[in-house]
Amino acid sequence: MAKKKKKRNKRKSKTTTSPARIAASPTILYEEDQGLQALYKGKSGNVPPATRHIRSHTAHIETPTVHPYQLELEKHIVALEDKLEQEKQHLETLRRLLAEQKAETHRWKQAHQEECEAKERYLRRGDTYLREKQELEVAKQHAEARATLPTLSTHLSKRGIPTHLHVGILQQLIQLHGTKLIHTLKIHEEHIQPLLSNTIHLRCTHPDCQPTSSDELCVTVENPQMCEYCSGSENKRAFRLLVDDCRERGWHTLTIVGGSPDTHAELQDLCPADINLRIIEGTSRRTKKQATQDIETSDLVLIWGATILPHSLSELYTSQRQHDHIISLRCRGVASLARQTLQAIEQLPSH
Repeated sequence: MAKKKKKRNKRKSKTTTSPARIAASPTILYEEDQGLQALYKGKSGNVPPATRHIRSHTAHIETPTVHPYQLELEKHIVALEDKLEQEKQHLETLRRLLAEQKAETHRWKQAHQEECEAKERYLRRGDTYLREKQELEVAKQHAEARATLPTLSTHLSKRGIPTHLHVGILQQLIQLHGTKLIHTLKIHEEHIQPLLSNTIHLRCTHPDCQPTSSDELCVTVENPQMCEYCSGSENKRAFRLLVDDCRERGWHTLTIVGGSPDTHAELQDLCPADINLRIIEGTSRRTKKQATQDIETSDLVLIWGATILPHSLSELYTSQRQHDHIISLRCRGVASLARQTLQAIEQLPSH
């Protein structure tokens, strides 16, 4: 009986100390080995064979050194990693919400802008409607006034006076009751303004602004700015003298080479519609063929020196001496240009 029990214990120890178990959990086997050694040393003082077998398989395993707080630290680290992952997910959620909010804000701004533009268009249409309505009201009033207010000729015809005598009677009325007649007569603006503009001219006291023809009815004004010839501007007065001289000579195309952008704009404003003013900027690139075409198609060519005009450009025009209507000037300002041109024109050979 004891022999069978000994064999069972031996079989149990072999099962306990199998190589697979040692490989699977060396730390546990090591602890079991230590316990068995303590147990057998307490009883007989000898180490059993099974224990020696375990020690032989676990001899290469070092005893792990475990810090008392290592498990707590590992748990804390795992908790922090979980919390970090949660924070990352929360951050991604916030980023997604921020992107959606930005997109919604952009859509709202775009809708607001479209609404403002639509409102502005609506207001413009309203302003246009009101303006047209006012114009219609004014036209209606004028039409009613024209229909209700008879002319002086109508009054004279009602008296039985023939039409060919109306002008003579008007002259007599002016001589006898001129002041009273002027204050009594009411004439529509659209009828009287063309007559006044084409008949009466306002001129200042400057000698160059005085009329050259006795056919013009001129009224002298003290304020130069009211002068219809110069408007109080020396540049306008001098340039109009040049234009009038060109008209008398039958010149209608004037070419100016050089000058600054400001003077170009001023010359374009001063030039009347019947004069073709051609300006060649000093910074432009021209060929000799183009310069020749400019000269041949112009009645007068002015080379405006002392301005933005390189020698390479001016020489394209001045080198063609066969043309006698080319004038070189060195001056500044529109008034000086016009007056020097008038003096130079007087010295040109007559054809």
